[in-house]
Amino acid sequence: MERYALKHKTFPCLALVSMGCLDLLTTIIGILYFGAAEFNPWFAEMTRTNLSAYIVIRLSLAIFPALLFYQTEKIFEEALVEKARLLINAAYLISVVVLAAIVANNIMVMAKVV
Repeated sequence: MERYALKHKTFPCLALVSMGCLDLLTTIIGILYFGAAEFNPWFAEMTRTNLSAYIVIRLSLAIFPALLFYQTEKIFEEALVEKARLLINAAYLISVVVLAAIVANNIMVMAKVV
């Protein structure tokens, strides 16, 4: 049972990291092959001048929040605070849905170019 619980707890983190990586991948493909541009003004110039740094920063931004979520969930599990767990799960869901919408937008932008 403990093994299942561990997998159950890591799934939201993996979903968050996966969606962040898909966002990064579709953005890079769009920039390199379809002439798309990064929408975020903080990153737009970096995609033109230092794509490697952009990739490292974006990967960090995909992984770090998931690790924070995971650690926060562990803390609240030990404290047995059910409302906090519900809030964390809602934040997971919102984050994954927003990232899925961003990935879908990236794919639609690339589809319009083809």
